[in-house]
Amino acid sequence: MYQQQLNQKIDYLNQLFSSFDIDKLEVFESEPEHYRMRAEFRIWHEGEEISYAMFEHGQKASSASLIKLTEFP
Repeated sequence: MYQQQLNQKIDYLNQLFSSFDIDKLEVFESEPEHYRMRAEFRIWHEGEEISYAMFEHGQKASSASLIKLTEFP
């Protein structure tokens, strides 16, 4: 799936810039996994402690739905 999407983007850009006298586009591929991963993070305060946080999908941001993050690869 990733390679197909990348090839489509390369073809589109080559077509878009075809009327210009430019060198061949240089493409830097992403890792094929997690390349479209998006996330919304917040800063969560508890007393003196501060951490990154996310919340359960579809739930209101509260301590009940809190997911504290120590890493996000």
